[in-house]
Amino acid sequence: MNQLTGSGKYMDELERTLYNSILTGISLSGNNYTYQNPLNAHKHERWEWHSCPCCPPMFLKIMSAMPGYIYAKQQSNVYVNLYVSSETIIKTENDNQIKLVQQTDYPWKGKINISVDPTTDKPFSIKLRIPGWATGNENNYGLYISKPSEEISISVNQMPYPVNIVDGYVTLKKV
Repeated sequence: MNQLTGSGKYMDELERTLYNSILTGISLSGNNYTYQNPLNAHKHERWEWHSCPCCPPMFLKIMSAMPGYIYAKQQSNVYVNLYVSSETIIKTENDNQIKLVQQTDYPWKGKINISVDPTTDKPFSIKLRIPGWATGNENNYGLYISKPSEEISISVNQMPYPVNIVDGYVTLKKV
């Protein structure tokens, strides 16, 4: 839906699911699993194996697919959907190859550095997803409200950039 509509709300839901459901299903050591969400479980236990062992392969399946959700492209627009330390080269429809290197401790710290290195001077846009929770809109149904402790700020080459959010993204244009 994100690629079809270009709306960040779908990536908000994926991010929420990754951090609040999928990652809670596996222990930090990676060898114990659970089906229960610890946020609503009365007796939260993890086990090494279960008679219905779908956690380990399903966890591996989503984690191996996750890199494909970090970035997306549409024509000369490059979308940064998830904030994960990573590196990629994206070829836009106008034959520009854009190297992106993302460094972050997100979600523990909100600072994200992205270096952008295009191979040509052709115009393109970088669309940075601004998570709904960072604006106080925890989800699209109004079920939760967050109160962010800091305002969103963006800098390009150490210069402040206006935060104008459209469909969950701030667009940085290289013309």
